[in-house]
Amino acid sequence: MNGVALTEPYLHPGNKPSSLRFTVRVPEGRYFVLGDHRENSADSRYHRAEGHGGTVPDDHVVGRAVAIAWPAGHWRGLEARGTYAGGTRRARRNGGGRRGVA
Repeated sequence: MNGVALTEPYLHPGNKPSSLRFTVRVPEGRYFVLGDHRENSADSRYHRAEGHGGTVPDDHVVGRAVAIAWPAGHWRGLEARGTYAGGTRRARRNGGGRRGVA
């Protein structure tokens, strides 16, 4: 995010962060969402040709994931990751939206 690779321990075992190369600029008030099972996820990467580059408007986000519940053997809580908060603050400080590169 913002040119810095993220450590993503929550990815489905064996999945790469992305098999697609892309660069996206996320407008203020929108989110570029990625699934944790990247090889089996129709997330924002696959909707880039649609309006707003596959991003989701802020008012469509109704909460934050707090747990992994399925499969049952993977049950655990999720902490708020400072990596993302820092990236958002950095982007706003630089006068724009968040940017993601994979």
